[in-house]
Amino acid sequence: MNNKSELADSSQGISVATSLPLRIKVITDASADLSIQNQMAFDIIEAFEHSEGLSSHEQSVQTRQLENKLNTIVKLLRLLLTSRDTVPPKQSLTLSATTLQWHQTAQGETATEVLKENQDIEVSFYPGSELPWPIKRIARIIKLDYSQTPIEVTARFYPVDGQTTERFEKWIFRLHRQFIRQNKQ
Repeated sequence: MNNKSELADSSQGISVATSLPLRIKVITDASADLSIQNQMAFDIIEAFEHSEGLSSHEQSVQTRQLENKLNTIVKLLRLLLTSRDTVPPKQSLTLSATTLQWHQTAQGETATEVLKENQDIEVSFYPGSELPWPIKRIARIIKLDYSQTPIEVTARFYPVDGQTTERFEKWIFRLHRQFIRQNKQ
């Protein structure tokens, strides 16, 4: 990560209210470089998005055989990844390129850790059921609203490299489009 002394710009752009598997972990060192982890997560998302929608008439026999082999590899990889890391339950949240807002319940993984303002956290989003490979961002808690039950938490992401920022923004935009499509139906 670049300069940790400044948090991401507060101009949020598009935000989306959605439900995703979410893991919050309190950290003491906010300097972790998660760019390789995140590039892999975005590659997985894009690979599964582009393979959907092709009719079987458009695929040759060889292409279908290759796809079957790849599907088998993906299933084996999914089993391997799920054996090392369980995907947390879905949680309602509001997400933008710069901030995350959610309601922290006492049953969450951080229940044993007290969340505090100005505390650094590692946020893991599990965007797809295809492979349990999370997008991870480092953030700082900027607001705890105790008037809400459960507590409403707002965190601002630290800046990341340009490619991760761009792909994160595009992912949020796709989530926003999905949300609009679902609400039209």
